[in-house]
Parts: sequence; structure tokens; C-alpha cells
Amino acid sequence: FPCENCDKIFTDPSNLQRHIRSQHNGARSHACVDCGKTFATSSGLKQHQHIHSSVKPFICEVCLKSYTQFSNLCRHKRMHADCHRYCCKYCGKHFPRSANLTRHLRTHTGEQPYNCKYCERSFSISSNLQRH
Repeated sequence: FPCENCDKIFTDPSNLQRHIRSQHNGARSHACVDCGKTFATSSGLKQHQHIHSSVKPFICEVCLKSYTQFSNLCRHKRMHADCHRYCCKYCGKHFPRSANLTRHLRTHTGEQPYNCKYCERSFSISSNLQRH
């Protein structure tokens, strides 16, 4: 079933009709009264409207951080999946980046690779050397 308005072809007429309604006939006819942004569906508008209020209905079950949009929660949850990538062999704590693990390992090993060139002090974290 080809769309007469564009080059798309659909396997059944209901998908074609849905496409025409959302992309051609009155597409994006649902407008946000706060900012004017338009949406093809009322559900899209409803989801968007949360950004204009303090309502954050989408909550991460891991850390309880909340979001106005489901897509933002999904992006955030991928970060939690990555958190298990780097694990401390001494205490089992997990980190999202290797640099975070490296810095943490120094709390176990006592390594202090950042040396002051003016005195004999050394530090485990470069920002502590800079502050010194």
C-alpha cells in the first residue's frame, strides 16, 4: 500500500492510514500551550507537558533520581548498566569509568603519583596537588 504523498510503502492499510494521519493530514496538530511545540499525537503532547512543571513521574528504581520524560529515564538507566564495568578488586565497589576506579584504587594501595615540585609532598589526586 503506497502513500500518495511520499515514497513510503506499507504492508497493510491500517499502517498506511496511521502514517497519513501522523505525517500528512493535520500532522503535529497537538500544540503545547506553554511553548508552542507541536506533536502528532495527544500522548506525545501529554508526555512533553511534564517539562513545564515540577512533576517528574519517571523515577529510577536504582538511585531514585526522577525525570520529566521517560526517554530521559531510559538514557539515565543505561548509565547504571555501565556502572558495573569497572570493579575494585579490594572491596568490590563498582565504577562507571576506568579513571574513577584508578583513583579509588589509590585509597587501598596508598599510591601518591602527584608530587609537588616545591616541597616533598605527594598526593593521590591531581586536584589535591593543584589545591596545595
